[in-house]
Amino acid sequence: MSHTTFRSPCDLIVRPSANVALTGADNRYAGCAGHTAFLSDPGVSAQVLA
Repeated sequence: MSHTTFRSPCDLIVRPSANVALTGADNRYAGCAGHTAFLSDPGVSAQVLA
């Protein structure tokens, strides 16, 4: 099983954003998306669907 994480400096729930990273996961930068905005962010959606 592989894992992907998305981090954003604009996420005010998970602070600091570096805490999102998981060892061995595909850790990605999501630009300036707020915590709940990950659900509708076109850039994140495109990466998830790719």
